[in-house]
Amino acid sequence: RNMNCKNLLATLSIAFLSFGALAGGISFEHISLEEAIQKAKSENKPIFIDVYATWCGPCKYLSREVFVEEELGEYMNKHFINLKLDGEEGDGDYLMSEFGLDAFPTMLYLSPDKDEMNRIVGAVSADEILEVSKGVVDPTSTEIYQLKSQYEKGDRDKSFLQSYIAEMVQNDSDFEPVVTEYLELYPDLDLENEEEFLIFCIGINDLDHPKNAAFFKDVEKYNEAFPDLTQAKFSILIYSACEEAHNTGSNEPIEQAVSLITNPLNSIFDDEISEEDLREIMLETLAEM
Repeated sequence: RNMNCKNLLATLSIAFLSFGALAGGISFEHISLEEAIQKAKSENKPIFIDVYATWCGPCKYLSREVFVEEELGEYMNKHFINLKLDGEEGDGDYLMSEFGLDAFPTMLYLSPDKDEMNRIVGAVSADEILEVSKGVVDPTSTEIYQLKSQYEKGDRDKSFLQSYIAEMVQNDSDFEPVVTEYLELYPDLDLENEEEFLIFCIGINDLDHPKNAAFFKDVEKYNEAFPDLTQAKFSILIYSACEEAHNTGSNEPIEQAVSLITNPLNSIFDDEISEEDLREIMLETLAEM
């Protein structure tokens, strides 16, 4: 009787795990990572891996609401070897270490040679997974590829460059050369324009720059208009000062940052930070470089 119960539970478990495929969603293979790599090589397909944790709510949301969508399933089942791996054990734990994964869920795209092709962190929509997946299968179909091609053909239109820079930031691409060129072509940034405010945030790190002085002076206004970017700007300025201190061997950039940043920072956050505390944070950051 016990054996029959175990067999029944096993059957139900397999049926449940296969439900996504039956319902039109992603069909996840019940094989090891090494077996998936071999299958990917034989079928010449990339690998899609949902790295999850059993306690993770967003992971359960993906399985329950997203991976079951029919259009996503049709595409993924045709173009990928699909795996689900627990990030806290076995092959999943290996992937966490090997590829520096630090959040659940992470969806990892690997080539048949086990090179990372892309990743998605967090619970996102089926459309977002589909867009990234299509970019993995055919990079020429992505917006970033098309914008890059347009840039390489010589397009330096202001609005085009703004779109290209925003897309590079979104895709974690190397935007610095294009931002530098933008600032040379269009140096008089309008900080009330969101596209140019982004470029200011990532492109002007010199604390003595007039634009930073204007930013500090009216920081509450900018924080109201662009809160995420404004707070990111402070992080960038703080890290840049630490980086300069590291490169020069002098703590003067940190002292300058503490002097200029503390008051503007306190004007947009409820919890005040003293100069001493900010200095300590920056010195700890410097020590870790």
